Amino acid sequence: MIVTVIFNVILPNETNEEDEIYLSSNLNAWNPKGTVLKRIGLNKVTAELKIDNGFNLEYKYTKGSWKTVEKDPEYKDIPNRALHVLDYENNLIRVDDKIINWPKGAKQVFEEAQLLKQNRGTWAQAEDKAREAIFLEPELGQAHLLLGELLILKWQREEYMAGYSRIKNEARAELENSIRLMPKDPRPIYMLCHLDLSMDAISPLYHKALSLPEGKSREFASSHWDFAITASKEGHKEIAINSFRRALSLNPKMIGLLEPTVNPAYTYWLEAKKRKWWQFWK
Repeated sequence: MIVTVIFNVILPNETNEEDEIYLSSNLNAWNPKGTVLKRIGLNKVTAELKIDNGFNLEYKYTKGSWKTVEKDPEYKDIPNRALHVLDYENNLIRVDDKIINWPKGAKQVFEEAQLLKQNRGTWAQAEDKAREAIFLEPELGQAHLLLGELLILKWQREEYMAGYSRIKNEARAELENSIRLMPKDPRPIYMLCHLDLSMDAISPLYHKALSLPEGKSREFASSHWDFAITASKEGHKEIAINSFRRALSLNPKMIGLLEPTVNPAYTYWLEAKKRKWWQFWK
């Protein structure tokens, strides 16, 4: 005997009108787009299934993928919904369901990651959130940038020396993804300057960042400084001097960062101090 099962579902208030809602179940091999539900109101949808009497139905609601499957009040996974299809009278069963939450969107997860980054004690959680945001929206450049920054912080911490090269390479990959997705944003380019890359690897990007008006910000002073150190190591005197001048012009407090040494960086830094670095951007 075939039983008609009608599902009437109340949606979360934040559900967009254009969202398609689906019922995924063991009837359709758990296809996340198994059965589409029809809108019957602002936050209500319905669907009708023909099911064998006696069938043990398990199901969940999605917005078309397992990334968008319904969640509990704390945004955690819920157990499968269950219905034992059993009817002896009119061959009709009505089911009233309510979806509590959809998964958090990539931007919401990204914002949580940003808040977690503000406290050093929650950097690990911030990294996890940034990765989650990228999983939800792979083309979210801001999330790649944040993950790259967090990996740099991780790379710089002494206790992570065992994974030094791997973390550095991953940080570089995330920042390069961010550059690809946000070509007019100088931040990922300048962050690469902190990774002790070769001049061949970083110089073209660095000079691209210099051409962007947003790049003349005090927040990037340390990036110019680190680029100057890299240039010094490879003997690029004028590049190093000019980068030190950029750093000092953006943040004069950096003037006492280098201790007297015999290495080229200190020599070039002294030369930068002699020149009119305070007028560098004029």
